Amino acid sequence: MLERSDAAPRPLTREQATQLAADILDVAQFYSLPLDYFLGVGAMENDYMDVDGDLAHAVWKKRAQRDDIVLRRGRKRVMVSDYAIGTWQITRETLRAAHQLYLKDKRDYRLLPARLRPPRALDLNSIDDAVLTTYAGLLLRGLLDHFGGDVDKATGAYNGGVRAPNPAYASGVKTVAVYARRILEHATALDDPTTNAQNPAIPPSLAPAPSPAPAATPAQQKQPWRLADD
Repeated sequence: MLERSDAAPRPLTREQATQLAADILDVAQFYSLPLDYFLGVGAMENDYMDVDGDLAHAVWKKRAQRDDIVLRRGRKRVMVSDYAIGTWQITRETLRAAHQLYLKDKRDYRLLPARLRPPRALDLNSIDDAVLTTYAGLLLRGLLDHFGGDVDKATGAYNGGVRAPNPAYASGVKTVAVYARRILEHATALDDPTTNAQNPAIPPSLAPAPSPAPAATPAQQKQPWRLADD
């Protein structure tokens, strides 16, 4: 379970990296995601480390909901904490949206390992880190569908929201994706040196990827993820 902590983030152990790689592979296959770009999102967010971020981020909403951390109350609105959670840096409000997508999704989640299946009831203050990988995959799948398969817009929207996809973030994801693809191809060649066939089902090591080149556009603060401009 995720618990907020002030401890400095630490790189994954080999065991943790192996499990996360397996989870990423399972989720990418389940949602038919481009594995290299999904890996790129994980690297850009927290370099695969499980630590909360944007701790000061807050949003106004019409009314408080279950599990909200209310910071301020106005006459007709409340300000709630909207920090980003864990490896995939999904904000609390975005996680609410992702869970609604999950509840409406018609895919057979029995095809996923049990540890990756979200519960029917969302508890924002007690999220299993493995389930966050599933939510991240569902969000990216939804964004890819929304943008007609345009991975640059989809990955940019993962950070900046559908109204303002962040091109700098998308560029960083692409840089990591190219690196991940090279590792995937190299792993395939080592696995079967007699063929040039590429097997995207072989996950690369989750060792930190090279840092993307500095982008001209500064990173945007995460916004609650929505498909509709409501």
